Amino acid sequence: LHRTPGSLLSLPDVVPFSDQNATISMGRLESNQVSLNDKKVSKVHARLTLRTCKRKGAGDGEIMRRIFVKDSSTFGTFVNGEAIPKEQWVMLQQGDVIGLRNPH
Repeated sequence: LHRTPGSLLSLPDVVPFSDQNATISMGRLESNQVSLNDKKVSKVHARLTLRTCKRKGAGDGEIMRRIFVKDSSTFGTFVNGEAIPKEQWVMLQQGDVIGLRNPH
């Protein structure tokens, strides 16, 4: 994950996924991998997870990696400016922008 221009400077430039860290939490709590000091951000606002799966119809050994986001907040999580459903995993596409505050 990469910080986009205009984001809070307190956000890390990059948040890496790893085998030991396949899930990243974002929110107000300092125990989150991405901690934000913002009253409109929930304590655990959203989670991102990296999933590895076999590509449908692919040959042996061909895998895909996908990132999913889940909103656990009071005020909503947004992908490309659109609210995502609460407590449901939503698959992200390359270039998608995640917002933790209402963009409107």
